[in-house]
Amino acid sequence: MENSELKQLKQKLDIINSRPEKDVFYSKYPLGIIWIRNIFKVLDTIIREDSTAEEKLQSVQNTVLFNVDSQNDIIKEKSFQCWDSFFKIKGIDLRALDPVFQESSYYQKKNTFVVFNKSFSLDFLRKLNLLFDIEKYCKNISNFLEIGGGFGAQARLVKLKYPSSRYVMIDLPETLYFAYINLRLNFPRAKIIFPGNKEEVEKYISSQDYDFLLVPCFFSDHISNSAPRIDIAINTSSLGEMTNRASKYYIDLLEKKLNVKCILLLNRFLNNFDPVAHPQRLQENGCFAQLGSNWKIIHWEIDPEFTNFPFHEQMLPRELYFIADKYSEPEEPDIKDIFLHYWYRAFDTQPTYNSKHNHSICIDRGENGVLYRLVNSVRINPNPKNLDALIKYLYTLEGRFPFEERYYYMDLYRKIAGKTHPLTKKHYRTFHIDRFISETKLLYVEKFLNKIHLLDKFRRLRWRIIKHE
Repeated sequence: MENSELKQLKQKLDIINSRPEKDVFYSKYPLGIIWIRNIFKVLDTIIREDSTAEEKLQSVQNTVLFNVDSQNDIIKEKSFQCWDSFFKIKGIDLRALDPVFQESSYYQKKNTFVVFNKSFSLDFLRKLNLLFDIEKYCKNISNFLEIGGGFGAQARLVKLKYPSSRYVMIDLPETLYFAYINLRLNFPRAKIIFPGNKEEVEKYISSQDYDFLLVPCFFSDHISNSAPRIDIAINTSSLGEMTNRASKYYIDLLEKKLNVKCILLLNRFLNNFDPVAHPQRLQENGCFAQLGSNWKIIHWEIDPEFTNFPFHEQMLPRELYFIADKYSEPEEPDIKDIFLHYWYRAFDTQPTYNSKHNHSICIDRGENGVLYRLVNSVRINPNPKNLDALIKYLYTLEGRFPFEERYYYMDLYRKIAGKTHPLTKKHYRTFHIDRFISETKLLYVEKFLNKIHLLDKFRRLRWRIIKHE
C-alpha cells in the first residue's frame, strides 16, 4: 500500500468524522466506556503516527482491543495443541488444511507460530473456528454483514473461503481505517469502498458493486434502504460492550430493517460484576435479552469450549455463542416442569449452608437445561411468570457479585408486570450510580481515586453497605 493511498485514507477519515451525522448518532447512542477510553488514547494515536501501513496495522493488532494472542512460545505451543484436538473432534485436520487458510503475512510476527508448514496465531484459530461453523450451519451464502468487524480478520477469512462474496462491515470510522489497510494489503485487487457520506452507502448497497463495503456506524441506517438479503450477520465481542440503546439499535437493524437470514453472535453473557466499580454495566447488559422472538436457535453454547482452553487468557468475559435462523419457525421451550424444581419451590426458604441447593457448581448449560429454556421462553414470550423464574434462577447461581443481565430482566419484569420484582428493592436500589454521574465524569472520579490510592477501599466499603442493606 503506497504512502499516497494511506494519506488519502487519512483525509477520507477526517472528512467522515466531520459529518453532522456523527454527532447526532453518538448523542442517541453513546459509546461505552471502553471505546471512550481507547479511540483517542490508542486508535487515534496510531493513525496519526508517522509510520507505514504495515506498521500501523501491526501496532493495532498488538493492542488489547483486537488481540487474544500470546508472545510466549510455550503458551502458543500448548494452546495450539488444544486447538488441534478441538478441531479433530469436529472432523477438521489442520495438517490437511488448504495452505490458503493460514495467518496473514501482514500479521504481527511475534504473535504467530509455524506448524505443519503453515503460519497460525491464536486469534486466527478462533476466527477459523467461526468460519467452519458458518459453513456448517449456513448454506448458500454470498452476502455477509459484520457489526464491529475490527481490523477485518474475519472478513479476510470469509473472502478466502467465499471468493465471490460481498462483505459489509459496520464499525467506528477509526476502526474501519485499519480494516481498510488490512484488506487492501491482503487483497490488492479487491474493490474496497469506504463511503464518505450516506449517498455513497446507498449507491454501493444498491449496485452491489464492491467486495468490501466499510460503513461508518452513523451511516448504517442507509444500508437498509435498498439492501439485498443478508445471508448471515456476524457480531463478536462488541454488542455486549455497547450501551443498551446502541445494542438495541443494531438488533433492530438486523430484525426490522434488513432482510437477514442467519445471525452468529459471540458476546459476553452472565458475567458477575461489581455495581460500584462498574456501574456502566447496568446499561450494557441487554445484548442477548433484546433479541426478538423470530429467531430459531440452531446452535447455543454458554462459555464455549474454545474460549476455555487452560493456557488462554482467562481474564476475558464469559460468552454465549449463538447461531440462529430467521426463516425457521421459532419454538418456545416448555418450562412447565421448571416450576416444580426444588430450587424454585424452595427459593424463599433458608437452605442448609452446606447443601447443593446453596452452592450449585454444575448446571446443564445445553438446550435441555433450565437456563436455555428460561432465557428463550422470555425471549419468545416474555410474561411475569417466566421472568420471575429466570430472575430467581440467576439469583441462585450468583456468587459474591450479581450477574449483569439480572437487572435488565428486572427492568423488563417491571414494564410487563407493572410492579417491581421482589428482589429489586433488596438488591437493586442503590446500584444506580450512573443516574447521577455521566460516564465521562465517572472516568475522572475513578482516575482521582486511583491516584490517591482510595479506589479499592471505596469499592469494598460501598459493596459491604449494599450487601447488608
